[in-house]
Amino acid sequence: MVEAAPSRPEMKRKGRKASSKKRARSAAARTRWWWPNVFICLGLVVIVWIIFGQSTGFDFVNYDDSFYVYQNPSISNGLTWAGLARAFTHPLVGNWHPLTSISLMLDATFFGLHPGGYHFINVLLHTLGVLLLFLLLRQMTGAVWRSAFVAALFAIHPLRAESVAWISERKDVLSGVFFFLSLMAYVRYVRKGRSRGAYLLLSFCFALGLLAKAMLVTLPFLLLLLDFWPLRRFALSRQTSDDATTPAASSVSRLVREKLPLLALVIAVSIATVFAQERALVSASAWPMPWRVENALVTIWIYLRQMVWPVHLAVFYPHPKGTLPIWSVAAALFFFLLVSAGAFFGRKKYPYLFTGWFWYIGMLVPVVGLVQVGLQAHADRYTYLPQIGIYILIAWGAADLSADWRACRLVLGGLTTAIILGLMLVAYRQVGYWAEPVRLWSHALLVTKNNNVAERGIGTALLRVGRLDEAIAHDRAAVRLEPHEPLGLTNLANALFQKGELPEAINHFREVVRLRPNDSEVRRNLGKALAKKGAPAEALEQFRAALRIQPNDSDAAYSAGNLLLEQGRIEEAISFFQQAIAADPRRVDAHYNLAIALNRAGRAEKAIAEFHETLRLQPQHVDAHNNLAITLLRQGQVAAAISEWQKALQIQPNNADIHNNLAVAFLRAGQLTAAVAEWHETLRLQPGKIGTQLSLAWMLATAPEAAVRNGPDALQLAERAYQTIGARNLMSFRVLAAACAEVGKFSDAMQLAREGAQRAAAQGQAALAHSLEGDLSLYEERAPLRDPTHGIGAGRTAAP
Repeated sequence: MVEAAPSRPEMKRKGRKASSKKRARSAAARTRWWWPNVFICLGLVVIVWIIFGQSTGFDFVNYDDSFYVYQNPSISNGLTWAGLARAFTHPLVGNWHPLTSISLMLDATFFGLHPGGYHFINVLLHTLGVLLLFLLLRQMTGAVWRSAFVAALFAIHPLRAESVAWISERKDVLSGVFFFLSLMAYVRYVRKGRSRGAYLLLSFCFALGLLAKAMLVTLPFLLLLLDFWPLRRFALSRQTSDDATTPAASSVSRLVREKLPLLALVIAVSIATVFAQERALVSASAWPMPWRVENALVTIWIYLRQMVWPVHLAVFYPHPKGTLPIWSVAAALFFFLLVSAGAFFGRKKYPYLFTGWFWYIGMLVPVVGLVQVGLQAHADRYTYLPQIGIYILIAWGAADLSADWRACRLVLGGLTTAIILGLMLVAYRQVGYWAEPVRLWSHALLVTKNNNVAERGIGTALLRVGRLDEAIAHDRAAVRLEPHEPLGLTNLANALFQKGELPEAINHFREVVRLRPNDSEVRRNLGKALAKKGAPAEALEQFRAALRIQPNDSDAAYSAGNLLLEQGRIEEAISFFQQAIAADPRRVDAHYNLAIALNRAGRAEKAIAEFHETLRLQPQHVDAHNNLAITLLRQGQVAAAISEWQKALQIQPNNADIHNNLAVAFLRAGQLTAAVAEWHETLRLQPGKIGTQLSLAWMLATAPEAAVRNGPDALQLAERAYQTIGARNLMSFRVLAAACAEVGKFSDAMQLAREGAQRAAAQGQAALAHSLEGDLSLYEERAPLRDPTHGIGAGRTAAP
C-alpha cells in the first residue's frame, strides 16, 4: 500500500522548522569560529606592541637613516610631484623601491623629522603583516592554533628587531604586507575557480610588493609550493588529501603557465633593481664566487641557529672573505643536501616539510649572498619573510609528532606559551639596542669581531654627540682593520677636522679623493678643511669640483658662497647661494647668507625678501630678525624695524645687542622714554657695553626735554666710560664734558672739552675737534649743551 503524501501546508511547516534549526546550528558554528579568531588577533596585536611599541620613542640611526630620511630633501620635503618622479627614476641608497620612498615621503608630510612617527608606522605595518599571516594560514589550512603560533613567532622573534625598529627597513614591513595580501589573493583565485578578478588583484598586490622591495621576486616559486601544500593542486598532493574542498588537480605545466604573467613582473623589477644597485654590487664585485658560495651555505644554518638561539644579534656582521674553515662549509653543504633530500622524499607523508623548507630556501636566494649586495656576511632583516617557512614546518611537525599523546594539548600549550614568553623577553631587550646609535654600535662591537663597519658607526655616533676623542679612537680602529676603505678614512678625516687637526684631516681627505675621485661629498669636506686651514684658492677649487660632479650639492654651493663672501667677492657669492637654494629651497642658512650678500651689494629690497624667506622657514631665527630690522631701519622703515626687534626679543629676551638696537630705533621714532628704557636694559644685561654707556649718557645730559634728562645718571655713566677707554675714544671727552656741564661742573667741562679738542686735532679728527671747540664756548658761558637731534645729527644749542 502506497503511503499518502502529506499536504502542502504541513510540508511548509516542517520545512520552516528544519531550516530554522539549520540556521541556528550555522549561527552557533560561526560564533564558535569568530571568537577564538578575534581573541587571537587581539593577542597578536598586544604582543607586537609590547615588544616594538618602545621604538616609537627611538631616534634615527646613523646607518642609512640619513640617506633615507633626514638628510635627503627628496624625502624630508614630504610628498611632492618632484619627489614622486624621483622615486620612480632614481635609486634610494642603491635600491629601487619607489613605493618605500613614497611611504617615507608621506611620513615626512605628517611627522616632519620627528623619528617617532616613522617608527610608529613601521610597527603598525608589522602588526598588519602579523594579522594577515594568521588569517592567511587559517584560510589555507583551517588550523587555527597552529596558524596563531606561526604568526606569534613571526610577530615577536628577536630577529624581527632590525626590520621593525630600523626606519630604513621600511621596505621589509611594507613589502611584507603586500606579500601576505598577494598570497591571500592567490588563495581566493584558487578557491574561486581561477577567477580573473582575483588574479588581477594578486598581480596588483604583487606589483606593489615588488615596488616596496625587490626581494619578493621568488613569490611565483612560492606559489607553486603552496599549490603542492596546503592548496593541494598537484595530482600527487591530492592523493593524500581527504578534504572535499580541495580544488581539482592541475598539471604541473598548467600551474607553471599560470605564473608566467607574474614572472614578467619579476623580470621587469629585477632589471630595474640591478641597474639601481649597480654601485652596491660593484662594492663587492671583486669577491670571488667561491667566497660567496661558502658564505651562502653557512649563512643558511646561521639563520637557523639564530632562530633557535637568538643571541649575539648585531646590526652588521663582517664578511668572512674566504676565511671559513673548510669543514664548516662541507658540513653546511652536507646538511643542506640531506635536509633538502629528506623534504623531497618525505613530501607525500609530510608535505608541510617540503613546502616549509623550500619556502625558507627559495626566499633566501635573492639575499643569501650569491649576488653580493653590500659588504655584510648576512643580516637579520633577510630572515623577515623566509623564516616563516621554518615556523610552518615546526608548527605542523610538532602537531603530527604529538598527535598520539594523551596530554598533547596540555603539553603543546605549555611549551608554546614558554617559547613565546621567552622570545618576548629576548626580543624586548634586542629592540632596546636600537634606542640610540651609540648603544646599537656598542652592542655590535661586543658580539662581533673585527667589525670595521661597527667601529665606523660608533665613531660617527660619538662624533654627533661631541665625544671627539672617543670617536677618533674608533675611527682609527676602523682604518686599522680596512686601511684603504674610503668610508673609514672619510669618517676619521671628518672627526679630525672637527677637532681642528687640519693637516692630518686634509691628508685623509686627499687619500679618499684619490680612491674616489668622483665623490662630491669628500671633495666638499676637503674644501671646508682647506678653507679653515687658510687655503681659500684650493678650497674653492674643491667646491667647484664637487659641484661639477653633483650640481645639486647644496652644501658645496653654500660653502663656496661663504668663502667668496668672506673674500668680498659678493656677486660670485650671490650666485653660489642661489645655486644652493635651487638645490634645496628649504635651506635656511643659504637664504640668510644670500640676504647678507645682497645687503652688501646694495640690493636692499631683495635682501629684505630673503630675510623674510629665512624667517618663513625658521621663525625663531634671531639673527635674521636682527639683520632684517637693521636693513629696514636703513631704508627708513622705522616701525617695521621696531617690530622685528621686538619679535627677536620675544625669542631672546636677554640679548643686550638687540635691546641696544631697539633703543636706536625708538630714538629714530622719537620715542625717547622707550629708547632710554631699552638702553638701561642693555646695560643691566651687559654693564660694560661702552657704546651704550656713551649713548645713554649723551641722551641724559643733552636732551632738550627736561623729562628725559638726568644729570647725575649721565655723569655716572660718562665717568665709567671715560675711565674704561679714556684717550682711546675721544668721544668719551665730549660726553663726560656735557655731563659735567649738566650738573653745573663747568670748570671740569671746559677742561675736558679743551683737552679733547687738542687731542682730536692732533689725531686728525677735525670734525670732533670743531665740535668740542663749539661745546667749549658754551661751557665758558656756563651754559649746558642741548642736542635736539639726540645724538643722531650734529645739532648743538645752548640751554634756554
